[in-house]
Amino acid sequence: MVRQSIRKIKKLFLHKILHADDTPHRIALGAALGMFIAMTPTFGIQMILAFALAALLRANKAAAIPMVWITNPVTNIPIYLFGYSLGSFLLTGVWRIDVETKKRIVEMIKQTMKQDIFYTSYWSNLGDLLMKISVDLWAGCLAMGIVLALVTYPIVYSLIVKYRKFRMIHAARREARMAEFVKRIPETEKKRRTMPLDKTGVKMIDLNIETFPMGPIRTNCYLIRPENSKSCWIIDPGGSPEPVINSINAHQLEPEMIIMTHGHWDHFIGVADLKAQYPNAQIGIHDADADALPDAELNMSESFLGMKIISPPADVILQDGDHLQLGSVGFKVIHTPGHTPGGICLYSPDTKTPVVFVGDLIFADGGVGRTDLPKSSTAQLYTSISKLFRMLPDEALVYSGHGASTTIGKERSCLEGIL
Repeated sequence: MVRQSIRKIKKLFLHKILHADDTPHRIALGAALGMFIAMTPTFGIQMILAFALAALLRANKAAAIPMVWITNPVTNIPIYLFGYSLGSFLLTGVWRIDVETKKRIVEMIKQTMKQDIFYTSYWSNLGDLLMKISVDLWAGCLAMGIVLALVTYPIVYSLIVKYRKFRMIHAARREARMAEFVKRIPETEKKRRTMPLDKTGVKMIDLNIETFPMGPIRTNCYLIRPENSKSCWIIDPGGSPEPVINSINAHQLEPEMIIMTHGHWDHFIGVADLKAQYPNAQIGIHDADADALPDAELNMSESFLGMKIISPPADVILQDGDHLQLGSVGFKVIHTPGHTPGGICLYSPDTKTPVVFVGDLIFADGGVGRTDLPKSSTAQLYTSISKLFRMLPDEALVYSGHGASTTIGKERSCLEGIL
């Protein structure tokens, strides 16, 4: 229970407060804006300015605000001194500081060293000084801010991209190790371990569901098949598909479809490899997200990772209300836009316990999909969640794009106050 609470707090801090999963562009832009504001002689309102400018330009606020603290009571005098000198040079062609200003600056530096910065007189003197040298100071600080912002953006962007590429490589290696481990598990033990349970601990006898968290952000890939059937589907292969391929081959399955619940890169990294391995398997996605498969800008891989991830085009275009058949188990396609325009859920009432694969619409413990991304909509997301809750019974098992499984009833109670 304690460990679960710590995980929730960590997730809230990283994703809702720091927005650590934001795009490299928005994080780098936020850092650059913070650096620019830090160089301006606007002490006292710099954090407000950084927040407002980041909100206006849709930059990452958590990256912008800490950068402002580069200018602080200890560093502001040296920064403003250099800015004043630079401004004088830009305006007059002479690098100079008049004697009176120099004396006042030296005195204020001494006050800073004495920790007199906590007294009102320090800030009053600083305000008088900045007013006296305002023209030269603003000219120099603006120039300095622009240069540092232009330098900060590519550095931060590059660091974010390199870190995320490292995570992808690390995730691929971890998946390869797991695949090697699975190969060594005796077949009888493997079946025992992978047989899914519903929330009451009763074995589901009519639909086998194997979950493979994969890729840099641990997207849940699902391999599903009816009991005593060789037909199977692969849902949201978001990483190296080797563990999935191993399981398919071990059980001698025949993949009929590779289905994406929506068109973001982290839900189809493995599609190309799976299609090459099983050319008869049809790629399915909703019409509104189909264009994202071959387009790195639309699927956000280019903006999020700084690299292009694309998929072969769809073989089957899915629409709301379509009925799909996997052996003896029927599924209904439910169009649930919000996180993306073409988000879908796959619902089957035919299994012993009804199941639904929801992608990034909802998550365990009251989580919902992000709507701060291009083409996402908060209003559509909550309309889609309400639609799902109206259609499905409380006992239906929910399999999300990330994290643990849950039930409709549990998530209904978590979200009833905001729908």
